[in-house]
Amino acid sequence: MTLRRRDALGLGAAWAASAIGATAPMAAHAESRFPAGPIRLIIPTPPGGGLDALARVFSQQLSAHYGQPVLVESRAGANTAIAAAYVAAAAPDGLTLLMTFTSLQLNTITMPKPGYRMSDLAPIILTELSPVGFAVNAQVPAHDMREFIALAKRHPGTYNYATYGAGSVANFMGESLNVTEGLDLTQVPYKGAAPALLDLIGGQVTSAFSDAGSMAREEAASGRVRMLGVNGATRMKSYPQVPTFSEQGLAELDLPAWHGLFAPAATPKPVIDELAHEMGRIIRLPEVSGRIYDLGFEPSGLAGADFSRYIDQTGKTLEALFRSGRIKLE
Repeated sequence: MTLRRRDALGLGAAWAASAIGATAPMAAHAESRFPAGPIRLIIPTPPGGGLDALARVFSQQLSAHYGQPVLVESRAGANTAIAAAYVAAAAPDGLTLLMTFTSLQLNTITMPKPGYRMSDLAPIILTELSPVGFAVNAQVPAHDMREFIALAKRHPGTYNYATYGAGSVANFMGESLNVTEGLDLTQVPYKGAAPALLDLIGGQVTSAFSDAGSMAREEAASGRVRMLGVNGATRMKSYPQVPTFSEQGLAELDLPAWHGLFAPAATPKPVIDELAHEMGRIIRLPEVSGRIYDLGFEPSGLAGADFSRYIDQTGKTLEALFRSGRIKLE
């Protein structure tokens, strides 16, 4: 069963209420010796996208707290696998961290040799849920998902869809749409959400499953793209005018999408607990949670066993869909 956005937020609230008391003694012990130097925050996408913006928000807060530089470093490619493998092989001292998203897990389902296993990385905290939306270039004459589906059926071979990577949740959504609605949309994968959005704006692609916040902001600012739907059990708080896929009878597109922080698997538990505690505090800061909403994401804060269970649960949902044969990844 998929853990919906409201369920994850609820668990996050429960975790937040108990985090300080539960982890403070251990966190205080770890803090006396951590960090021993600058921290590198590795992201799997190019600079300029939503994940990059969020990583810089967190890096500034962590740097101010620890009195050490926290550097954001992009290692894009292979649908996040390059960054994940790099961090998995790094020294387990808490100084090399991975801020990534659901593709981390999808790679271990869809790739024969992604270069890492999920067990090679220690979950720290689920920082936010990252709604994935569907948008079209403003020249496409469709204003909701049903209009677009009818248009694509009338003009087979005309429309494609951009994603932020082959094998990503966005790719899963596109192929689910193809299968359930009998369409022939061709995926155009990019190395991140930012370049996909640029080509959607420019008309090089006709539609995209991608970062909902970025596409909604572009629609509001320029009108050059048009949002038709978003995943999740409820509409996004920041963009309530965008209907969910389920509202439009497309529940099969409601797949999990998240951002989270990880460390190499052998990182000592006191360091993991310290980072989870501090990141939880940062996420709860009004200026940070407000920025998360502004970017089109939704704050979470799941840590420890709650985060591990969430990863297991979403992984089962995605693996079952892939093993069903409904998703054909080229």
